[in-house]
Amino acid sequence: NNQSEWEETPPSSLLHLTKNEGQPWLAIYHLTTSPICRESYGLDEFRKSQLMRLRKYLNEALLDQLPVMGEVARYLDELSILGVPPSGQGSHRPSSSASSSGLLLQRVDVVREEILRGRDSGWNRANEFCEEVARRQWEDVFCKVTDSRDNELKRIAEEVYGGAGISNDSDVDLQSRAVVAEALLQSNKSSLSKDDEWKGHISKPLDKVTLVIQDNQGVSLGAFEFVPKNDDSGQISETPLGPFRRMKLAIRRISGDGDAIFPSAKAVANIHFQGDEQIHTVSGSISLPTTQHRSTPEGYDEVGISLPTDQYPSKEWRQIGDLDGRNVVIQLGFKRMSRGRVPAGCIFVRGYNLSQAFFSQPVL
Repeated sequence: NNQSEWEETPPSSLLHLTKNEGQPWLAIYHLTTSPICRESYGLDEFRKSQLMRLRKYLNEALLDQLPVMGEVARYLDELSILGVPPSGQGSHRPSSSASSSGLLLQRVDVVREEILRGRDSGWNRANEFCEEVARRQWEDVFCKVTDSRDNELKRIAEEVYGGAGISNDSDVDLQSRAVVAEALLQSNKSSLSKDDEWKGHISKPLDKVTLVIQDNQGVSLGAFEFVPKNDDSGQISETPLGPFRRMKLAIRRISGDGDAIFPSAKAVANIHFQGDEQIHTVSGSISLPTTQHRSTPEGYDEVGISLPTDQYPSKEWRQIGDLDGRNVVIQLGFKRMSRGRVPAGCIFVRGYNLSQAFFSQPVL
């Protein structure tokens, strides 16, 4: 409870949010929505994966008690399509006053520090063997390492100062620096033109998307047609690959029986762009929550099956396509039905229907 004491809780109050639970959620809210916190919290693959684990807990029960967490849910939905640096290379955006790095850890080599203190230190006199090891380390390793040649120090400097690195005028002259800078400039130019090539086709205005739902054998179970909503011009967000536009799509079922989606289905999206006869295709697995139901009478469907909330969350999001593959992204939102359904000849409960769809594409 709020007094940090154990007490028996009735089943009807199990979903009530306590003060001890609310405080971490509010901390996450400030971390993900506050501009100051977001500037100091560099995202990488590991941090993104940890944040995305929270999405399944942002359910209706929590949002009713903490409405501000709705902004966190929207942030996580946008984060799911963004590419981030590899783990350990989180990007920091500079602030107006100082470096945005919130914490800098520096490794201190205890043995090296003792060696540098000289022969009068007690550590050197303690053991002749250690003294011999220290002498060899100094002669073979440490005396040859300067700040400009220390790769670990360079890596830390690049992460903190945005690639400025550490150099020594005695080691690197101005002419060498100019050559390196010119090479980096040419590399950036060639990379940009290459990016424009892959963006060219998929950045055209969207005409429609045909989504085919298939079973494990590739047999079509139904199809939907998505078209851009007239009142939604899309929202543009910055990504490591440049700006991307995310727009909401109107959904229309064009084939299939019933609204319930096969839980282990594969989704194949055929994307049509305006003025382009070429069809762009992306696909991915859906894997919705389900349970086995073996009491289905043979020969006809069984409907009205109860869907426990602990096994069937109210909403599920799936994504096909990704930025890492330099592709468009389609996000599909599935809503839990009031009652589940098991078609004849099947044993897995179908408890979700397709309720939302979003399309993200690069902007030139």
